[in-house]
Amino acid sequence: MYRIDDPTAANSLPTPESAGTEGYFTEGNPTSGTPATNVRGSWLNMIQEELRAVVVAGGLTPSKTIYTQVRDAIKAMVGSGRLLRVTVFSTPGTSTFTPGVGTNAVRVRVQAAGGGGGGAPATTSGQVSIGAGGGAGSYGEGYFTSGFSGVTVTVGAKGTGGTGAAGSNGGASSFGALVSTNGGAGGAIGGPSAPPFSSISTSGASPGSGGYLNVAGGPAGTAFAISTSGFNGSQGGNSTLSGGAGAVANGSAGSTAAGFGGGGGGTGTSGVSSSLKGGDGAQGIVIVEEFA
Repeated sequence: MYRIDDPTAANSLPTPESAGTEGYFTEGNPTSGTPATNVRGSWLNMIQEELRAVVVAGGLTPSKTIYTQVRDAIKAMVGSGRLLRVTVFSTPGTSTFTPGVGTNAVRVRVQAAGGGGGGAPATTSGQVSIGAGGGAGSYGEGYFTSGFSGVTVTVGAKGTGGTGAAGSNGGASSFGALVSTNGGAGGAIGGPSAPPFSSISTSGASPGSGGYLNVAGGPAGTAFAISTSGFNGSQGGNSTLSGGAGAVANGSAGSTAAGFGGGGGGTGTSGVSSSLKGGDGAQGIVIVEEFA
């Protein structure tokens, strides 16, 4: 939007007339004596400056030969920061993130997988065995305006519950080197032995790295064995995105965690019993939000 540059143009903005009653243009009617509306320089200057202000606010240099500057300026101002697309990576393994057209920034949310619960070992008469729940995976967030094109996305696989053994660790999740999170630890086991014996628990995953937020995974509850009738496995750790699996006893297999990042449940048994399986943890997830 280039200002008028005719040789007759004023060098500075003239002072407009005093404001009158607002109205509308008319071509006039000679028969009825209605005059045509005068198009004053003050009104034209107002229109010119209003349009030019839009162009300048949009970060464009006013041009005499480009006739789309007002449109382009509005698109630039409205489009900035607008959410364009959300991509969810929820299949364990690796893939590549390719931003869409017009993406200038991304917000990334990364959740690692939870550990599997400990499975109670087989017992004989007078014995008890217990398994602690798995720890939750850590969580991280980041906002990036560069370096996000073509990065490798890793979604952590769930930790599996052990059968008569400790659970396996959950897998780490990451968005390239920009945000990394740690998987939850597998639940430990206690016994088989005559009760009482020391209680056991599992720590949550330590915070990861990168981004502007890194949160540790929640720890599992405490499994205990007081007597052959007073024992319990423990619940899995809670993640930022979901809860861990609940605890079970009475010779039942451990509960599997739902959602993303929570730890699997532990279990316990006593007397003459075969080994039990702990619950599986929940897998990780990576969510990418693209902005103009």
